[in-house]
Amino acid sequence: MFIGATFDEHLRIGIMKIAKELLLSGENRPCLPSLEIFENLFPCGMDVTHDNVRLAREKKLSVEWFVPFCTPPYFQKWITDTLSHATNVMLEIASIHREDYENEEKRLIGLRNSGEIDYGTLYQRVGIARQRLAESLNTNNEIYNKIMRFVDVEMVNAYMNDDGSIKEFEERIIVRSDLVTHKPYACAKQLEKFEKYFPNGFVVNEDNLKLANGLHFDVEWFISWKLETKQISVIYQYYHMLLDQEDLLKDLYNRNRVFERTEQDEIFNASIRLATTSDERELRHNEHMDVLDKIDEKHEAMLQELVNNRLNAQNLFALRMINAYGLLK
Repeated sequence: MFIGATFDEHLRIGIMKIAKELLLSGENRPCLPSLEIFENLFPCGMDVTHDNVRLAREKKLSVEWFVPFCTPPYFQKWITDTLSHATNVMLEIASIHREDYENEEKRLIGLRNSGEIDYGTLYQRVGIARQRLAESLNTNNEIYNKIMRFVDVEMVNAYMNDDGSIKEFEERIIVRSDLVTHKPYACAKQLEKFEKYFPNGFVVNEDNLKLANGLHFDVEWFISWKLETKQISVIYQYYHMLLDQEDLLKDLYNRNRVFERTEQDEIFNASIRLATTSDERELRHNEHMDVLDKIDEKHEAMLQELVNNRLNAQNLFALRMINAYGLLK
């Protein structure tokens, strides 16, 4: 039915087609070179599939232009909100890499000022650091852009008509019977919370999602067992993209934890050599262990916050798909 579409794209209920007329209908029109590329690639219009987006990018066609210039502002906000976690992670990774570069540059300049290296060595090592920064930022941007394009495609297909208007939809409502009609059933503790906080049913919206997260409802269980296959497939593709991005930041967190612990070990080793009594050595050892514990606690808290934010982002995307495509198996 969709030539060149992947298996996952066959699962989608509908695929939007972008026609030339839609691109020319608004105030923000594509430039002539881009329009020519579009007409050559997609003479009958472009089905919004991941394969076609990749093809367009290979031909230097800016597909990222479509959402901010050809969709309603409130729809753009839905996408921006859905991407907010991935955007924040991308910015934090970039900030850490830039800080690494700046620290390395300062260290090398210090070595040059002290006469330990000459100007040629300074320029060479700064160049290596700059190249390493560029490669790290490129990897970071590639992963983020992959996430952004995925969300754009899924949201456009879920909510947009071929004429550029937004489809009519109603917020879905999850009722108690949805949780106990088919195995596996929700556990008694979760059902008790559901009946207490959502006696008239759970309206699938952002406010209730935040409340559910605060109440520690097992949203993952609901996604895995109570949604249709096509919804689960799309949601978990997004989930794994977020995990790939998260791994980049986790590696940096863990690296910084090792650096901080190593630095404290050096301080401790220097101080212990100055200790003159066993009591003083024991005191400094205990102080050192307290510092290491605080470093570990800080980084564990950072990792946990990262994971929680990723789960919230995944669940927000799931909410979008539920309201667009329906609810239960």
